[in-house]
Amino acid sequence: MSKTLQTQATIIEIGKRQVTSTGQFNMPLVVAKITEQGIDDWIPVSDIAKFVYGKAFKANNDRVRHYLWNVRRNLLARGFLLITEGRPAESLKIFVGGDYERSLAEPLVKRMHNRSDISAELYEKAVALLAEKEQPQSA
Repeated sequence: MSKTLQTQATIIEIGKRQVTSTGQFNMPLVVAKITEQGIDDWIPVSDIAKFVYGKAFKANNDRVRHYLWNVRRNLLARGFLLITEGRPAESLKIFVGGDYERSLAEPLVKRMHNRSDISAELYEKAVALLAEKEQPQSA
């Protein structure tokens, strides 16, 4: 009986773009990519699909969307709140404040709590992140 050697996924360069070496979804690499690029800009789901699977077509975009709740929980445990835009999700970003981002984040946190998608500890972190980035009220 032969054993298959598991290799650790890494980021490789193909032309001018980066992809995972295994062609499979790898949570640490995806979380690292989102935390690098998602704080300042919206990242299209298709860009994550290209990064993970090498190509972005409907099936790969759907595969990425399937992992979004796990990615969201993972980022929340690290102190980041992932918000998505569109239904189905077309782009994603790390919550940093602002009226539009808040309008996406507040219902999301409520929905995560109502669906029991996150633990009480992660829910408290999410609420704290929303409160921390609260906009000062103008008089």
